[in-house]
Amino acid sequence: MLLLLLGFSVASSAQQHFSSLSDPEPSYLSEDPKPKKDSLTPDQKRAKRIAIQSAVLPGWGQFSNKKYWKIPIIYAGAVGLGLVIDYNHGLYKEYKKSLLIRLNNDTTSIDPRPDLSDNAVIAGRDVYRRGRDFAIIISAVVYLLNIADAYVDAHLSTFDVSDDLSLGLGQPLQPNLGNIAPPSQLTVSLKIKLGK
Repeated sequence: MLLLLLGFSVASSAQQHFSSLSDPEPSYLSEDPKPKKDSLTPDQKRAKRIAIQSAVLPGWGQFSNKKYWKIPIIYAGAVGLGLVIDYNHGLYKEYKKSLLIRLNNDTTSIDPRPDLSDNAVIAGRDVYRRGRDFAIIISAVVYLLNIADAYVDAHLSTFDVSDDLSLGLGQPLQPNLGNIAPPSQLTVSLKIKLGK
């Protein structure tokens, strides 16, 4: 099987090589002079631009979407997580310094945690390092959610949210043409009117 696939790939590359030798027209003349159209709709371009804005400056995408109430939430979360990271990092450094002083038998430095045992200092160092690292991961998740929120909100800004939803049940009427059986098709419809 592998030899068969290898044989086909060699034959196709050889065919491309020989066809390019017999082609008298240079490649620069055969290119289409018209530029290719972008396949994104204006709404998709806007959503992409807003996602980039939100990535550059958190909250900018929400501002562009006119969802101003989300901006303080984003920055409150960022400040809160920044404080948690700073707190955990400070205590991590303190426990780490205490452990290094004990391991090096340094009598010239002052131990910041003289009342704790070696095992308690190691455990404290690990707890605060884990807390700091977890807060950094949560910060990255909040940052990505900020971008995703701006992107989805930009897409949904043109979404139709009318009160009239419809869904129906029925079979389409199609004439029976001789011995040909009509296609099997089922249509479901439901109409919901919300409000008055």
